[in-house]
Amino acid sequence: MGLSFRNKKHYVQFTTRYEEDLMERIRAISKATGLSLNEIINKCVRYALDNGTIEKEK
Repeated sequence: MGLSFRNKKHYVQFTTRYEEDLMERIRAISKATGLSLNEIINKCVRYALDNGTIEKEK
């Protein structure tokens, strides 16, 4: 029996593309904080979903 340091969240692998300037900003945050790119992107998406609104196009 071994130790597992994985968190208990379940992840789905999904490939996306990012604009270069966004990726540069994400990498800079990763370097400054030590967080992985995946952690930063998940935090950003969660924040946007929790705090954003959807407006119908006019």
